[in-house]
Amino acid sequence: MKDDLGPYLRRTAFWMADRLRRPAVHRQLRDIADQLFVGAEGDAVKRERLQSLLEHAASTTMHYREWSGCTDLGDFPVLRKSEISENKGAFESTTYAGQQLPLMSTSGSTGTPMQFRLSRLKRCRQKAEIIYFSGLAGFKLGMRHANVRIIRNKRPLRYWMENQVLFDPSVIDEFWLVQARRELKDPAMVFLTGYARPISILAKYCAEEGDEAGMFSLKSVVPTAEGLTVDERHTIERVFGCPVINRYASQEFGVLAQECPSGRLHLNTASYVIEILALNDDHPAPPGQVGRVVVTDLFSHAMPLIRYDIGDLAILSPDRCPCGDPTPTLAQLQGRLVEMILDTRSQMISPFVLVNNLREVKGISQFRFIQSARDRYELMLATAATFQDEAVVKQLLRKYLGEEANVVVGRVKEIPPLASGKRPYIINEYLKESLRGGAWNLNFTQKI
Repeated sequence: MKDDLGPYLRRTAFWMADRLRRPAVHRQLRDIADQLFVGAEGDAVKRERLQSLLEHAASTTMHYREWSGCTDLGDFPVLRKSEISENKGAFESTTYAGQQLPLMSTSGSTGTPMQFRLSRLKRCRQKAEIIYFSGLAGFKLGMRHANVRIIRNKRPLRYWMENQVLFDPSVIDEFWLVQARRELKDPAMVFLTGYARPISILAKYCAEEGDEAGMFSLKSVVPTAEGLTVDERHTIERVFGCPVINRYASQEFGVLAQECPSGRLHLNTASYVIEILALNDDHPAPPGQVGRVVVTDLFSHAMPLIRYDIGDLAILSPDRCPCGDPTPTLAQLQGRLVEMILDTRSQMISPFVLVNNLREVKGISQFRFIQSARDRYELMLATAATFQDEAVVKQLLRKYLGEEANVVVGRVKEIPPLASGKRPYIINEYLKESLRGGAWNLNFTQKI
């Protein structure tokens, strides 16, 4: 009873305080649930919200003034992060001029960080999204949970009130692994979320220490920000004895989609209009084919984000999900476009081809692959002292990149994290620069 009392009291205190808030989280939570499962009536509400956003953007921002009177979302241009970064003021609504709105920022792990402002309603909506989708993963407010993320804007009292433990992955060393493992073995710890790669490293460490299902009380693990390989996912589920539930979220927006038991990512159509557009133009990509994820935020009134190209690739499912949830789904989320690799002929290669092959080479504990030019590739390796297979690795990479590929292999003690705390396997500086310069006409024939 004592273990249940703490979460209950925290949850009760939160909802009592929420009744005094304006806007209130509980109202947004109820709205999300309603909009995701109602039929024609819900569609009418979404259309009304979209029209309101388009009119608001055209009448209160400099950037969208020339689209005044446009009522079709397709008439609006696709927006890229660089456009906002270069002229942020043109996207800010005059309705909120003079208001002290919080200035948020993307992590910048795939390019220059973008700064943006959120209204009080949008911040409230984000909280409601997290509560709603975490609830689908078995979490309730007040439960003890761990978050693997770099967060420096919360005070210790806030963590205590939320019953949250922060695992800051800036430095993943023996001390970090020991402390995180100890916290996870707390019988009250029921939920783990945050950066996928550090969670994977932690699960592998626990496995090496002899841990297995039954030694943890976790109900679910919800990785974000990075993708997991099949092997990494299996390791997490086997060691922690609970399901991995993928969540697709971003700093700019909030929770965009979450995985159901059938393995598909259900789109959060209650808060966003999400389009999957072709790789080389702005027409819709047919279901079943890879396309760019373009998002319109129905609640981004302080800085309207309309048809914003978030930089990710996905495949829209051609049919209804067998789980019974009527919302559209992504059959696959393939990661950020800048994380894809181009061979020396500018053909696209799935990063998982290299990830899975490099994992088969004995003696490699960590790696990072960087494409720095059209035909130049750098591979950082953390290996055992006896590792002697650099020539084998180069030959393996050229099999996919092309025989003329200039592959440079460097040895490091440990792969360092990015400033965001993430530890991506793949970084494509060359493609990032190409996209920044508007060079979209690449040969996107994907190798798998």
